[in-house]
Amino acid sequence: MYQKINQYLAQNKREPLNSIDLPVKPVEAAVVVLCFKEGPEDHILLTKRSETVAHHKGQIGLPGGVKDPVDDTLWDTALRETEEEIGITRNLIQYVGELGRVVTPTGFSVTPFIATLTQPFNMKINPAEIAEIFSVPLPHLLNPQNFSTEIKTYFGRDYKDPIYTYRDYKIWGATGRILDDMLQVWRLLSQKKEEFF
Repeated sequence: MYQKINQYLAQNKREPLNSIDLPVKPVEAAVVVLCFKEGPEDHILLTKRSETVAHHKGQIGLPGGVKDPVDDTLWDTALRETEEEIGITRNLIQYVGELGRVVTPTGFSVTPFIATLTQPFNMKINPAEIAEIFSVPLPHLLNPQNFSTEIKTYFGRDYKDPIYTYRDYKIWGATGRILDDMLQVWRLLSQKKEEFF
């Protein structure tokens, strides 16, 4: 499936996932949707941010962060930040494709990437940034019973926010939008015949 996703995203650039009118130019950032096999199921790695970070305290997120001058590309940003936050080195991460950019009300323009993890991999939490790491089985996210939407208002405009639930976790905001975009691609390609490629 990930080869199909790679081919599809290489040929079909994803549209931006939202269009919040920020009062200032957003700061560039990147995150990675890390996928791996656990038993027969695909899983997605998520993090719970610490209460000491500057932004999005305690929220569920994806490994990643703000673009640094040392980063040649936003993919480099995602790889560097992943290693800094959860200790997974770039040689274990295989690029799959780029999803639609999302703008946060807190002033970030986030470019998400899908990637797969090779086995085995080890993680080491940076406690200054990350409180917890967990994974969600992809079939759980694809189940409509675990999905809902909420209307949220930013800068005087209403937006429909996708929300996923898993155990006691609520996955919303930019992370919810990014997962929603990935799952749309997954569903589309699951329905396509092989000759599509």
